[in-house]
Amino acid sequence: MPPLQRPLWLRLAAVLLAAMAGWFCYSSIAADNASGFGAFVALFCMAFVGLVLAALTKPFQLFPAKTFTDYRGLVTQIVALNYAKLSKRQNSWNATDIRNVLQLIIVEELGVKKEAVTPTANFVYDLGMD
Repeated sequence: MPPLQRPLWLRLAAVLLAAMAGWFCYSSIAADNASGFGAFVALFCMAFVGLVLAALTKPFQLFPAKTFTDYRGLVTQIVALNYAKLSKRQNSWNATDIRNVLQLIIVEELGVKKEAVTPTANFVYDLGMD
């Protein structure tokens, strides 16, 4: 499954903070050095701050990827990630078989009618998943 994403405002804030850390390291520590060491220090600071922010903001990963918000996106992702494994296990699975099985799982788990699970049905807005 694709990983969950952080909110856009949090991603932008993390990029801004990492860029500010790089600028601070470059301007305060190594700006006087003409050998190019300052740029290396700035890049190191940016990478370090970026990794720390990535670890600190991991609990805020709440949103699915854009291609994973409706039934068609779910089928596409699962087929793309698992098609070889599924076809080898079942000796002839295709995308239609996977779509039908996923439709039955969604109907059972969400308690909706089978007709409501269409390729363009949004999990939250159309199928009531929260």
